[in-house]
Amino acid sequence: MWPAEEQQPGESFENGDEAIATVVKQEMAEKAGQVIEVESDEEGDPQPEVSRAEMFALCQRLEGVCLQFGNADSTVPLDFMKQSRLFRAYLQREELLHGTQTIIDSYFR
Repeated sequence: MWPAEEQQPGESFENGDEAIATVVKQEMAEKAGQVIEVESDEEGDPQPEVSRAEMFALCQRLEGVCLQFGNADSTVPLDFMKQSRLFRAYLQREELLHGTQTIIDSYFR
């Protein structure tokens, strides 16, 4: 009853009718020689939400909390502190390798 092409699974559109309509409009515009800007959720170069310095300070605070509220019988706070210090060392290394230096003249302007 249905043609063989329609029985085989083809392209899947997760967003339903809206996605299909968007694709059809894009194809029609391309055939007509028009350019349509497609909105994208992705940005060109996303900036980190938290800086290395903020993460470094957060790790230090968490280590202090582990010392203050940690259970003496458990090794979990000590294991966490060890991993936190390794992560701080990693952050410091990344800052040294990829950080930018400021010129002393910038402080006198």
